[in-house]
Amino acid sequence: MMDMPKNIFLLLVVGFVLAIISGCNQEPVFPVEPRVEVLDIQPRVVKSLQDSILIRFRFEDGDGNIGLLPEDGADKVNLTIIDSRINDFSLPDEFFVYEYRIPNLTPDTRNPSIQGEFTVKIDFTKVFSGFATSEEFRYQIKLEDRDGNIAKPINGNDEAVYTDFIEVVR
Repeated sequence: MMDMPKNIFLLLVVGFVLAIISGCNQEPVFPVEPRVEVLDIQPRVVKSLQDSILIRFRFEDGDGNIGLLPEDGADKVNLTIIDSRINDFSLPDEFFVYEYRIPNLTPDTRNPSIQGEFTVKIDFTKVFSGFATSEEFRYQIKLEDRDGNIAKPINGNDEAVYTDFIEVVR
């Protein structure tokens, strides 16, 4: 398991996590496999080694099992953000892979269907090519629930969730 980069941290701002239906109804409102949608990414142009990037997500999960439990262990991660330039350079993965631990978001209700938002902050990125004045890339988002299901896009049939493109300049 790769160590989490020290200069990257997670701003887990759970705007809301709520049970959709309470009472006797135990049918999930959403599919039991998690779904994710990137709502916003700011800024779209960043200065190499200076600017932070904020990625805001919306999630939904029918069985509400997003988030780690204390017994999951300190080295377990459930959110991975992968820079699309990972295969373009002969550098270690830690330059391109950001790992996070999202805490347990399961509500104490009869119907555990949940939805909410959170924001991740990536402290900086850089231009890796020695000759380029800028590079364009995007992030792939991998959110995993406690059953090992990887989130699919909320809207669409794609297998993976991606951000819009970002440009990093010198």
